[in-house]
Amino acid sequence: MQFIPVPQEASAWPAGSAERAVGAMAGVVACMGSPGFAQDALAHINRWLPASWWSVFRLFDHAPPCMPLSGSYRAADNTGQSWQAYRTGLYQHDQTFLAAHEHIPSAGHLLLHWHALEIPPAHREPIYTRHGLRERLSIVSRDATGALLAINLYRHENLPALTDDEIDCAGRAAGLLTACVRRHLEFASPAPAAAESVLGGLPRREREVCERLLKAWTYDGIAVDLGVSP
Repeated sequence: MQFIPVPQEASAWPAGSAERAVGAMAGVVACMGSPGFAQDALAHINRWLPASWWSVFRLFDHAPPCMPLSGSYRAADNTGQSWQAYRTGLYQHDQTFLAAHEHIPSAGHLLLHWHALEIPPAHREPIYTRHGLRERLSIVSRDATGALLAINLYRHENLPALTDDEIDCAGRAAGLLTACVRRHLEFASPAPAAAESVLGGLPRREREVCERLLKAWTYDGIAVDLGVSP
């Protein structure tokens, strides 16, 4: 596992990386707030940093985690199945974010880079081995409530291992990508008063589903959270 603090002050990009990164981030910004953000944003990220899957977790100290969005690029989208395995119990023993809890700065970011073989078998087998995942690079920050926001980028075994230069570039883009994800989630969440007005007359279960859809949750994530079939 690599634990990589992200410098607060940006330095020069490696030759040839800046143009690709700027173009990719411009595409991510352009699709913020759209229903297809999860898939479209990952496609733009792949113009600069190839990744098969991505997911966004919110991790709490005293409550189960949630996954507001996930998607895939040129790979089967099994992020929902993986989330179901994680959310139904694995998260209680997950050690892969411990370094983030202990060392993340209050207003900064850090990177966590895990190879699949470094992850304990009980976590690795139902997610990484089952779906052919090689490694995960997570961009982690804290939100206003103190919860961790983790943007997870996964590579399948058909892609080469992440290079040091790619990890370095991810660190340089960490602040902007995190800001885009946060802003999208804000766009996707209606004002509380408006949501209450629209959803107030629905039956309880329909309201619970709609509330999560309005927060840009995936169908699989909603099903796991509510304990129903997708």
